[in-house]
Amino acid sequence: METKHTKGQWSLNYSFTAKDLKDSEGSIAIKSDVNDRPWIAEAKGSHVNDGMGLEEFEANAKLIAAAPELLEALKGCIHWMSKVSLSDEGDQAIQLAEKAIKKATT
Repeated sequence: METKHTKGQWSLNYSFTAKDLKDSEGSIAIKSDVNDRPWIAEAKGSHVNDGMGLEEFEANAKLIAAAPELLEALKGCIHWMSKVSLSDEGDQAIQLAEKAIKKATT
Protein backbone atom coordinates (compact mmCIF):
# COMPACT_ATOMS: atom_id res chain seq x y z
CA MET A 1 0.00 0.00 0.00
CA GLU A 2 1.42 3.38 -1.02
CA THR A 3 1.53 6.11 1.59
CA LYS A 4 -0.66 9.13 0.85
CA HIS A 5 0.54 11.38 3.68
CA THR A 6 3.35 13.91 3.28
CA LYS A 7 6.64 12.06 3.37
CA GLY A 8 9.70 13.07 5.31
CA GLN A 9 10.66 13.84 8.86
CA TRP A 10 8.03 16.02 10.54
CA SER A 11 9.06 18.68 13.03
CA LEU A 12 7.59 21.49 15.11
CA ASN A 13 7.90 25.24 14.63
CA TYR A 14 6.75 27.37 17.57
CA SER A 15 5.12 30.79 17.25
CA PHE A 16 3.86 32.36 20.48
CA THR A 17 3.00 35.82 21.70
CA ALA A 18 2.79 35.88 25.46
CA LYS A 19 3.40 37.95 28.52
CA ASP A 20 4.11 34.68 30.27
CA LEU A 21 3.33 31.02 29.57
CA LYS A 22 0.08 31.16 31.56
CA ASP A 23 -1.38 33.72 29.14
CA SER A 24 0.07 32.50 25.87
CA GLU A 25 -1.56 32.53 22.48
CA GLY A 26 0.02 31.17 19.38
CA SER A 27 0.55 28.13 17.28
CA ILE A 28 2.75 25.17 16.70
CA ALA A 29 3.19 24.35 13.02
CA ILE A 30 3.97 20.76 12.00
CA LYS A 31 6.34 20.84 9.02
CA SER A 32 7.98 18.33 6.70
CA ASP A 33 11.65 18.39 5.70
CA VAL A 34 10.81 17.41 2.09
CA ASN A 35 8.89 18.95 -0.78
CA ASP A 36 9.38 22.50 0.56
CA ARG A 37 6.11 22.22 2.46
CA PRO A 38 5.60 25.30 4.64
CA TRP A 39 3.46 23.24 7.00
CA ILE A 40 1.38 20.09 7.18
CA ALA A 41 -0.84 21.01 10.10
CA GLU A 42 -1.08 23.65 12.75
CA ALA A 43 -2.16 23.57 16.38
CA LYS A 44 -3.52 26.96 17.37
CA GLY A 45 -5.17 28.55 20.32
CA SER A 46 -5.14 30.39 23.55
CA HIS A 47 -4.30 27.96 26.32
CA VAL A 48 -6.14 29.96 28.96
CA ASN A 49 -9.33 30.38 26.93
CA ASP A 50 -9.31 26.83 25.59
CA GLY A 51 -8.87 25.33 29.05
CA MET A 52 -5.79 23.47 27.85
CA GLY A 53 -2.41 23.95 29.45
CA LEU A 54 0.70 24.62 27.42
CA GLU A 55 2.09 21.19 28.33
CA GLU A 56 -0.95 19.38 26.88
CA PHE A 57 -1.00 21.66 23.83
CA GLU A 58 2.65 20.92 23.09
CA ALA A 59 2.20 17.17 23.72
CA ASN A 60 -0.61 17.05 21.15
CA ALA A 61 1.57 18.76 18.53
CA LYS A 62 4.47 16.39 19.25
CA LEU A 63 2.17 13.37 18.82
CA ILE A 64 1.02 14.68 15.43
CA ALA A 65 4.63 15.29 14.34
CA ALA A 66 5.60 11.73 15.34
CA ALA A 67 2.71 10.14 13.38
CA PRO A 68 4.67 8.99 10.29
CA GLU A 69 7.35 7.30 12.41
CA LEU A 70 4.75 5.71 14.67
CA LEU A 71 2.91 4.37 11.62
CA GLU A 72 6.05 2.78 10.20
CA ALA A 73 7.01 1.31 13.58
CA LEU A 74 3.54 -0.19 13.98
CA LYS A 75 3.70 -1.74 10.52
CA GLY A 76 7.08 -3.27 11.41
CA CYS A 77 5.74 -4.68 14.68
CA ILE A 78 2.80 -6.31 12.89
CA HIS A 79 5.14 -7.79 10.30
CA TRP A 80 7.36 -9.46 12.90
CA MET A 81 4.55 -10.41 15.28
CA SER A 82 2.71 -12.18 12.45
CA LYS A 83 5.71 -14.53 12.02
CA VAL A 84 5.42 -16.03 15.51
CA SER A 85 2.76 -17.88 17.42
CA LEU A 86 1.05 -15.49 19.80
CA SER A 87 -1.29 -15.78 22.73
CA ASP A 88 -4.80 -14.36 22.54
CA GLU A 89 -3.42 -11.11 23.96
CA GLY A 90 -0.84 -10.98 21.17
CA ASP A 91 -3.52 -11.55 18.55
CA GLN A 92 -5.61 -8.79 20.12
CA ALA A 93 -2.60 -6.46 20.01
CA ILE A 94 -2.19 -7.13 16.29
CA GLN A 95 -5.88 -6.43 15.73
CA LEU A 96 -5.62 -3.13 17.61
CA ALA A 97 -2.55 -2.19 15.58
CA GLU A 98 -4.26 -3.03 12.30
CA LYS A 99 -7.30 -0.98 13.37
CA ALA A 100 -5.07 2.01 14.14
CA ILE A 101 -3.30 1.73 10.77
CA LYS A 102 -6.64 1.56 9.00
CA LYS A 103 -7.83 4.66 10.85
CA ALA A 104 -4.69 6.52 9.78
CA THR A 105 -4.66 5.42 6.15
CA THR A 106 -8.26 5.18 4.94
